[in-house]
Amino acid sequence: MKEYLVDLINRMSEKDGARTSDSSISWQAHREAENISDPAALPLLIGIIEASPQKKARDIRDNAYFIIGKLLKKSFDREACEFLIQRLVVEDNKYVLSRILERLAELTLPDEMDIAPIVNCSKSEKWLVRHSALCALGASATKQSRDALAFYLEQDDEKRYRDEMIYANASLGRIGNSEDVPLIEKHLHSRSPGIRESARFAIERIQLGGDLQSLTL
Repeated sequence: MKEYLVDLINRMSEKDGARTSDSSISWQAHREAENISDPAALPLLIGIIEASPQKKARDIRDNAYFIIGKLLKKSFDREACEFLIQRLVVEDNKYVLSRILERLAELTLPDEMDIAPIVNCSKSEKWLVRHSALCALGASATKQSRDALAFYLEQDDEKRYRDEMIYANASLGRIGNSEDVPLIEKHLHSRSPGIRESARFAIERIQLGGDLQSLTL
């Protein structure tokens, strides 16, 4: 299986000059990667990442993170998830960090899992990392996560923190409870349509117990 994964990871980065993205080798390889369902691939992918620390191997690690994230969504593995979170401390490229966080945002993390690296990313000076982290915090229904999201909703400068407030509202709508509603309610009359609507949506979702399917904007 390792040989197959190495070949797939290489194809995920291939640039073949295809006329359309969905006909490219890379696009097709990513769709192939999404269909991997064997948990036995997880330790192999971790091994590939650990054996590729060089800066020039960034694409290899990035593609392996993608596969790990998709696998965890199908079959959660605590050790592999903890590995993915800890890689937020190791990586320094904003695009790689953002994509790791996007994979984590698709999961539901156990309450006892250490999310400190995600919280730290939510304070990043790089907006791409910061915004992705705020989305990923919505995967952890813990006080630590809710407090990190609340930090942005407690800010007075809506113009400066507009995007952060929108993402924070979205994540609290997913993991929040009645204790979070008063803070979110403060933004129901925001001058920003995005903040205002995300606050309304978040409150409605909390009241429905996080049932996204029952809501319409």
